[in-house]
Amino acid sequence: MAQSSLGSPGLLSELGRDNSGINLALRAPGDARPGWKERLGIGPRTSYSFTLAPRDEAGAQILSDLTSRGVNLVANAAAQSADHIRSYFTMLRAELGFYVGCLNLADRLAAKGAPIAAPEPGPSAPFTFSCTDLRDSCLELQSQAAVVGNDVQADGKSLVSSPAPTREENPRSCAASAWPS
Repeated sequence: MAQSSLGSPGLLSELGRDNSGINLALRAPGDARPGWKERLGIGPRTSYSFTLAPRDEAGAQILSDLTSRGVNLVANAAAQSADHIRSYFTMLRAELGFYVGCLNLADRLAAKGAPIAAPEPGPSAPFTFSCTDLRDSCLELQSQAAVVGNDVQADGKSLVSSPAPTREENPRSCAASAWPS
């Protein structure tokens, strides 16, 4: 199989068994200026090219088809890259929105004087879950009265659940549910 330039810098193709273009590739152009040996015609050629006769319509059509196929591959690769970049920024926006929401919630809870804590990772142990003064953040933000927190000691339990209070129930009670890992 021979490799030849198709007139466009960096667009390469190999000839198949039936002389059709296969393995089209777009290559970054190297040094566009030939060395002095190549300019004098005594050095090895770095690229090969061909010219078409002015009236060779079939050759021009084939060359146009090969060029179109090469450009189509590049356009598809660029479109896929753009889709991946758009998807990345869409996910980044969603994740940053979550973190901004967490910061806003922490600010509102701190302004109300409610305790805020982050989980402390411990050594890996099956079904370890305990906390003190656990409060429902929604109830804390909606209630004018102070909300009483709960202590939970659920080591060894696979599921801990307590129903959330309704408006008719005591607004000072708190609910907690968790699936410890």
